[in-house]
Amino acid sequence: MSGGALGGRQNIIGGLKMSDFRRFSVWNSSRLVFGLDPQLWRIDPAGRIIFWDAYGDRNHSYGWEIGHITALADGGMDAYFNIQAEHWVTNLNKESFRRQNIQGFGNIYAQKSCLDEPFQYFGNER
Repeated sequence: MSGGALGGRQNIIGGLKMSDFRRFSVWNSSRLVFGLDPQLWRIDPAGRIIFWDAYGDRNHSYGWEIGHITALADGGMDAYFNIQAEHWVTNLNKESFRRQNIQGFGNIYAQKSCLDEPFQYFGNER
């Protein structure tokens, strides 16, 4: 029996380890894919399809991760209200945009709704 912070007890909620509970919770808060099994398929906030069994697999076309809505580096919290299921590409793109913004490439905010003029951004002087 190992020691650790819980004195050898596993952190279990309803028969699930805490890490599995977290994964299950963010999965269930994701949007459904019409016509596909909701236990296996969901849509991330960027509209990318994710597959339950591809959790943590960046080599899978539908791989996904748990991402922070507001990055920890930007003052976000590691709490349920600030995490979501994201395709690994979505998560990678968010980090890339955050780094560009920090390095002085300008703000990346949508000028209008992405439905009005997709990919139109401002932040750099014209």
